[in-house]
Amino acid sequence: MRTDRDDQIGTGDVVDRVRKDDDLRARSEDRAQPLRDGLVTSLANPKLAVFFVALFPQFVPDGTPVLPCALLMAAMVVSFDLVWYSAIAWLVARARRAFVEGPWLARAQRLTGAVLVGLGLRLAFERR
Repeated sequence: MRTDRDDQIGTGDVVDRVRKDDDLRARSEDRAQPLRDGLVTSLANPKLAVFFVALFPQFVPDGTPVLPCALLMAAMVVSFDLVWYSAIAWLVARARRAFVEGPWLARAQRLTGAVLVGLGLRLAFERR
């Protein structure tokens, strides 16, 4: 027996799904987001500054000005981190887009649904 509450829940699910789809489309249109994520990750890491101060002075040759040499090493590390984290963020964003927009989401939902139905049937027919 269906009630008005069941209809509201079903309607709410459909409306929520449409909203989620719109949000995903809006987010997937922003192609610079992975680059920004990588940049923020690299610059917001406080361990990086401690690492520079503690480790870099031992690599500065004797008689060489410390500041230019340390800045050069820091710039190299920051540029490597920027490239690395940006590449990771880009790959994850691309994989997410392929999963959400491609056939993999429906396959995963079907598979998990079948597993849950199977577990339910097993539970229903289990002898106590």
